[in-house]
Amino acid sequence: ASAGGVMLPNTFRAVWESLAVRRVVEMTHEHYDFAACFLAIHAPGGMQLRQRYGLERTFVRNPPGGQSICFHHGRRCLPTVIYDAQADPRFSQDVLVMGVPHARLFVCAPIMLHGRHCCGSLCLADAQPRSEFGLDQCTALQKAAWEISQLLQATGWTTVALGNKSLRLQSVEKNKAEIVSCAIDSIHKRSGSG
Repeated sequence: ASAGGVMLPNTFRAVWESLAVRRVVEMTHEHYDFAACFLAIHAPGGMQLRQRYGLERTFVRNPPGGQSICFHHGRRCLPTVIYDAQADPRFSQDVLVMGVPHARLFVCAPIMLHGRHCCGSLCLADAQPRSEFGLDQCTALQKAAWEISQLLQATGWTTVALGNKSLRLQSVEKNKAEIVSCAIDSIHKRSGSG
């Protein structure tokens, strides 16, 4: 990955494809009711798109000399809000702006491992630009991204690629069942069931 992005090994595929992660993304999509909601995961040359709602594409290549609109820049846990991607020269030629979902408003929350390393983003895209969409409206998106990061971290000891270096992440296996249970409880509370 580039610019601080962490690429996770294939052993995480089971987590990305899990029912728990699917439910978190589905609840996020229902909460915001945007045209598209999906996970964008750092991969060589671009972003893998998983758990997609409103989008069929499974991979987005980075443009020459740049990053996909899905790529979360920086090492902060705050979401990125692009009010009108079509009017922004950095993103106007991105395939997710020019094609389905024809993103104008684009919001992504980073999926941070141990609060420091971004391995992907939970993304929302809508065909209508909105200048009034603020960070205060991103709370549910940030919570959902945090829940996904907790599920990833619950997988135990892992080694991930960080540029040309390897980063050994500490095991949180002792909390695995508790984290999954908390994530599912949170989903039920947001949906009004349970």
